[in-house]
Amino acid sequence: MSYMPTLIFQLVCFAYSAGLGFSLGIVYDLSRMLFFILTGNDKKHQVLRDIIYLLFCLLADFIFVLVMSNGQFLLYIFIGQFIGLAVYFYSVSPCIFPAVRAAIIHLRGHVAAVYGKILSIKTALYKKTSKKMCRIRKICKKHLHIRHNIVYNFLRETIFDGLILRNRGDEDGKREKE
Repeated sequence: MSYMPTLIFQLVCFAYSAGLGFSLGIVYDLSRMLFFILTGNDKKHQVLRDIIYLLFCLLADFIFVLVMSNGQFLLYIFIGQFIGLAVYFYSVSPCIFPAVRAAIIHLRGHVAAVYGKILSIKTALYKKTSKKMCRIRKICKKHLHIRHNIVYNFLRETIFDGLILRNRGDEDGKREKE
């Protein structure tokens, strides 16, 4: 019984680890894009992003080593990952990330314009309804009360289908003594 992996198995592990390194590079660029979308600057939270990425890489490496080499930490696995990362960062990332970043900046301008229009419509509607509520309040015979953004006529007792319904409290929010 041999505990040494064969040459074919070592080459397969090396190729898989290079693929893992390449995919970890893609994950890093995706995290850069996510932080750029959320904050507007990919360098603003770089330390936090790098710590999260480091923890993700450690977890991925640990699972990969457990699955592929039965928990044996072998140097060629980590060399393959670094080669995969280098191939990604020197060939694909310089072409993809600047183009995606420019597209995000362009889309952010359009989204901000649409959001600004929606916000202006919302504030205009709020102003109209608040003016109407003031007029209704003046016209109404019974005084309207506003509690928790709900406007209602304050009555101590209401008769509904023969039942006497009582409010929870008086005008000051204190409970009614019985």
